[in-house]
Amino acid sequence: MFFKRGKRKFKTSYTYKDLYKYYKDNTFNPVDYKTYIDVIKRYFDIIMPMIIEENLEIRLPARLGHFRIRERLYEIKLNDRGEVDKRHLQVNYKKTKELWKKKYPDKTTEELRKIRNKPLVYYLNEHSDGKIYAFYWDKVVCNITNQKYYKIKVIRKWKNYLSNYTRYESPTYFK
Repeated sequence: MFFKRGKRKFKTSYTYKDLYKYYKDNTFNPVDYKTYIDVIKRYFDIIMPMIIEENLEIRLPARLGHFRIRERLYEIKLNDRGEVDKRHLQVNYKKTKELWKKKYPDKTTEELRKIRNKPLVYYLNEHSDGKIYAFYWDKVVCNITNQKYYKIKVIRKWKNYLSNYTRYESPTYFK
């Protein structure tokens, strides 16, 4: 007896094409795809700097929650032996490679890969007094079922914008 897997019941993510298809099916006089994407991108070009620079909190429609920037204190955790637990730290690859060039000047990239337990440089967020700023979807007032399975992925452009803004503007009003 052979059982074949059926068609997926739920999609794991939605793209612009999925949204456009829904828009096209439910609109009397839809615009073309290129115009649709242009409108969405222009909307985010206006709204995202306001969220980042002016600490704007967006209330999502249909009681889907709020979208904002959240500030967290980056705590350095210690393990049982009193050493820094490096599992939760992020590696600064640019400074790590510079350190490796100084420490191993005559090694090639292939030879560097074979070396075990090379020293790593970690981010400690000293420029922001150990604080991390990140996009946050607050689902406290969200009324959809299984909301823990939903997430919003912000594109790299806006993550970099937030990173540069927090690094060079040093805001103190994020919550």
